[in-house]
Amino acid sequence: MPAQIEVQGVGKEYPMPGGSVYALSDVSLTLEAGEFVSIVGSSGSGKSTFLYLLGFMIRPTSGTYRFHGQPVQDLSDVEQARLRGKEIGFVFQSFHLIPQLNVVKNVMLGARYLANGDARAQERTARTLLERVGLSHRLRHRPFELSNGEMQRVAVARALLGNPSLILADEPTGNLDENTGNEIFNLLAALNREGKTVVVVTHNRAIAERTPRTITLKNGRVSA
Repeated sequence: MPAQIEVQGVGKEYPMPGGSVYALSDVSLTLEAGEFVSIVGSSGSGKSTFLYLLGFMIRPTSGTYRFHGQPVQDLSDVEQARLRGKEIGFVFQSFHLIPQLNVVKNVMLGARYLANGDARAQERTARTLLERVGLSHRLRHRPFELSNGEMQRVAVARALLGNPSLILADEPTGNLDENTGNEIFNLLAALNREGKTVVVVTHNRAIAERTPRTITLKNGRVSA
């Protein structure tokens, strides 16, 4: 059985007026299903770019990326979006919640690319997920009525709506105090114990040390 993620010689180039900028250069690695991995590195090292590439948000300019053995670069944008909606959940540092929508509706936004269009079923699932992350008492609240930690819990619930196999989290504790950050990390760790692959980009070495595997990026390359 192929690995969940196989990246070989991947690069990402951004053409600029003064010359190209390479956000990633010749990155190769393999992630097995069920791993819990942190990606660390200084600002500008390519961490977020690599995470977005893993989530089909951007395409590499060189190299190959296989997801469960399937070459991602061979898929159309529509096919990538469909696969992303089925297999991948994103958690962002800045939450990306819609201020006009309540908590349940924000979680349901994760259903845009799901095959099941049953709104009632999606709402039931959203409520169940919010209960799981400890927000059953906040269902009708809007983001401005929540703490940062509560908003991040909503973001985690939204990422889980389609029952993805892969969770990609970009600095999920970056806007949180230490205690709340630990709670979010523990939630991600619990998801990993249930079998989900979890990849966390973090600048926090204390967080990275708690994951079984750490990948360090330096100047767009994997550092030994």
